[in-house]
Amino acid sequence: MKRFFQSVERDQSFKKMTIKPPNDAAAGAAAAAPEPPVDGDDAWREPSKFMSWNANSLLLRLKKNREELMGLVQRLDPDIIAIQEVRIPAAGRKGEPKNQGDIKDDTNVAREDKQIVTRAFSALPLSNYRVWWSLSENKYGGTALLVKKRFNPVSITFSLGKILCHPFCFVVLVLYDL
Repeated sequence: MKRFFQSVERDQSFKKMTIKPPNDAAAGAAAAAPEPPVDGDDAWREPSKFMSWNANSLLLRLKKNREELMGLVQRLDPDIIAIQEVRIPAAGRKGEPKNQGDIKDDTNVAREDKQIVTRAFSALPLSNYRVWWSLSENKYGGTALLVKKRFNPVSITFSLGKILCHPFCFVVLVLYDL
């Protein structure tokens, strides 16, 4: 199975991400990914573009850099996006176990934050993705996994078991039958 990745490098700032152009035409031809078939074609069943990002607060990025984030996702068009350090708290009452898959909304500030995230994920290009959250009890840590809707998982797990994970282990494990 071949994977085709295109380098993304920083351009003096975390806000300005650019796709690295190939140095010459021969290198460009070798690095170019094949065009994916139409969505209905069964030959294109496995994800081929992955993006991993330590957001250092996805909520802050959505508040301050939403257009840049949306533009980056639009340009790169990854099949899977893994986001670390989303820094959005999980839903649940104080002193009770939290729901790691749902965003907190029990205060006015939390409801406003959830609304910002919900609006962003309801707009293109993020609306093309299913989202699975593994959120922390407080506002630190947490992960999100975004997978294009055309890929259907066989199973989803949020833990690697007590032996492999400590309380601050945020996992979203999605298995596919390819």
